[in-house]
Amino acid sequence: MKRALLFIGHFIFFTIVFPSILYVIAYSVRSVAGLSYYGNSIMSILGLSLVIIGVWMMLRAEIDMYRYGGSGTPIPFYSPPQRLVKEGIYGCTRNPMYLGTTIEYVGIGLHMGEYIMIILAFIILSLAMMLYLKYEVPFLSRRFGDEFNEYVSSTPLLLPNLGCVLRSFLPSRRGGSRKGA
Repeated sequence: MKRALLFIGHFIFFTIVFPSILYVIAYSVRSVAGLSYYGNSIMSILGLSLVIIGVWMMLRAEIDMYRYGGSGTPIPFYSPPQRLVKEGIYGCTRNPMYLGTTIEYVGIGLHMGEYIMIILAFIILSLAMMLYLKYEVPFLSRRFGDEFNEYVSSTPLLLPNLGCVLRSFLPSRRGGSRKGA
């Protein structure tokens, strides 16, 4: 029950609360700076598509983390992972949550015509990657040793192989990696 609540809270925070805060910041900066609104229907549709992709990727990452027995993340306020998850979307990229949130936030910026939000999304990604490299990589390397080093050498840090991601849309089989072509 605790894990389910943590999962739901994490998902709600990063898909609704935090992007709403970013939107308000972007809107405020644009208003104070006297910049124009740049929304149009093509960017709105593109943005909405990116939001869907980003939210799907974050949801898939959360599900795969628990489906394959990881049950946590090395971020300090979570419980540490019980197992190195390399299956599902984690077979395509080592950081699907960071990538998914960035795609979602860029999509919201395009959809709402708040291009400052796109800049904020990449600032957040940069901070997340610094956290990953400074804290998570050393932690995971100590915890999982050679298994983690092999995973690092065979799985992209952030930008996945598109075929691998498309295959991850399909129902996954427990225990099979999704690295790919």
